[in-house]
Amino acid sequence: MICQLLDASTLRLSREGKGKGVVPIRWRYKDVSTPFEGKLCECHKLGPDGYEDLTLKFRNREIVEAFGEVEVGDEIVLTIRGKLLNGNEFEGIDCVKVIWGRCPISTAAEGSRMAKDAEVLRKMRDRYLSANYLGRIFVSLYYEQSPKLADLISKYPFLKSFVRVGLYPWVKASRLVIE
Repeated sequence: MICQLLDASTLRLSREGKGKGVVPIRWRYKDVSTPFEGKLCECHKLGPDGYEDLTLKFRNREIVEAFGEVEVGDEIVLTIRGKLLNGNEFEGIDCVKVIWGRCPISTAAEGSRMAKDAEVLRKMRDRYLSANYLGRIFVSLYYEQSPKLADLISKYPFLKSFVRVGLYPWVKASRLVIE
């Protein structure tokens, strides 16, 4: 299906087709992957194929509320529903695998030992950063780039101590703001 035929304003994402679905906060067209043909929850690592894909962005809090808690390694069946530009309804399913926890960088740097610090950073994100335009841009960039950095940290363990030291002022400042 050519993604430009979709009316993006009608899209709703749900877990296994349950509930009314989560509305994307924004979308754009970008060539990010090659379509997969095969069994649900199997996939490939092929990159762009020369055709634009529709990428969707959601509020993390709304996804967690709608889908419930997940663990790293979980495979989740997602349903997307909406309308085409001609008004016809459509439904598609896909499967995603959870590859990082709530805070990719702190998880890669120290795992569960930084759980309290990650919670402070999440509260800062939810209470203050998500409440304003510049904060939302920062959060969006963080979630876009953090898996790459987390992979790098996992690949080169000596980076963990640098990241812990680098996160300390952010955690300290966030703790002062939220308490």
